Amino acid sequence: MAGKVIGVQSEKGGVGKTMAVCQIAFELTEQGSKVCVVDNDPQGNATSSFFGDKEDGGWPTAITGEGGDNPVALTEHLYRRESFAPLQVLEGNDSLWLLGPSDDLAVLESESGDAGNSEEHEGELIQGFCDSIDLLCEAFDYIIIDNGPSFNRKFTASLAASESGGVLLPMTPDFDPLRGVKRAISRIERMREIFDIDIPVIGILLNLWETNPVTQVAKSVKADLETEYGELVFKSVLHKAADLQKARGLQEWIGHLAPKSKAAAQITEITNELERRVR
Repeated sequence: MAGKVIGVQSEKGGVGKTMAVCQIAFELTEQGSKVCVVDNDPQGNATSSFFGDKEDGGWPTAITGEGGDNPVALTEHLYRRESFAPLQVLEGNDSLWLLGPSDDLAVLESESGDAGNSEEHEGELIQGFCDSIDLLCEAFDYIIIDNGPSFNRKFTASLAASESGGVLLPMTPDFDPLRGVKRAISRIERMREIFDIDIPVIGILLNLWETNPVTQVAKSVKADLETEYGELVFKSVLHKAADLQKARGLQEWIGHLAPKSKAAAQITEITNELERRVR
C-alpha cells in the first residue's frame, strides 16, 4: 500500500508544531511504521530536533555538503527534480528517515524561472515536489512534511502533495493561533478548488496546553474550536511539559526518555488518533 502524506502547518510560530511532528514520527516508527520526515522549512527546526544545532556541527554532511560530500538528503531537490536520498536518523534503525533544508530552500520563494514566467515556474516546482513525494510513498508508510509558519510556495506544494493523508493543524489555545487555523482552513478550501483535488484536514491538535491553572482564554478558544469545527478537533491534547522540551534538546523520543510520563502517554494517544483519522 502506498504511503500516506501528512502536511503539518501552522500560520503562527511558537505553537510546538515541530516538536509534535518529531515525537509523532518517533512514535510511528516504534509502532512499526517506516517514516520519512520532510523538513520543508528553511529554518530547519525538524532537522535540528533530530541532529542538534547546525551551527554546532550537528547536521550530517548529506545535508550540509561540508567536507566535499555530495549533499543528497535535501528537501529542495524534491522541487527541482534532482536526485535525492533520505538520510537515516537513528543508527541501527531503518524506520526513520529525513530530508533537510539548505539555504537554497529559501531561494525557492524568489525564483521566477529562466523565462521570467513566475506562474509557470511555480507550477513546475509544485508538480516536481508532488512527483517526488509520490516516489517517497513507494518506500515509506508515512511522509510527514513539516512546514514553516507562513503561506507560501512551499506550503502550497505541501498541500497539493497531501491528498493521500491530509493536513494536520497544531495550535496553542490562544486567539492568534486560532485565527491562524481559520486562515489555514480557508486556504485549504481555496486550494481544493484551484487543484480540483480533495485535500483532507486530518484535524486540529491543541498543543502546549497548560493545566495549572487552565486559563479562561484556553477554555474560550477550545469552546470556539469545538463549536465551529466539531469532530475536526482532536480528542487528544498535548500538555506543555518539561520532559518534552528535554526530549527535543536531546534529540530523543519521549517514550525512551520518560516512558512513564504523561507526555509519553499523550504522544501515544495523539499518534493513535492520527492514524485512525488518516485511515
